[in-house]
Amino acid sequence: MQEYQEYLKQVTLIHQETIRRLINYDHTPPLDLAEMFEGIANQYLDISEQIRDHYFLAQQATALPSLKASQAAETAD
Repeated sequence: MQEYQEYLKQVTLIHQETIRRLINYDHTPPLDLAEMFEGIANQYLDISEQIRDHYFLAQQATALPSLKASQAAETAD
């Protein structure tokens, strides 16, 4: 997960600098700003899904052995 956190730090730094430059440039067309914000939002949605999938799979992996044990106990009775 440490590598992923480094990736997130890099992504957010790039986004911060991109936003800063575009906002500070007075001649940035509004549609370019809108497109940039949409692209950033989509990237953060992708990151959110990746994190959710990672933890969902991790929870399933830890729950599976206990589920199998409880099912085995039920069938043994």
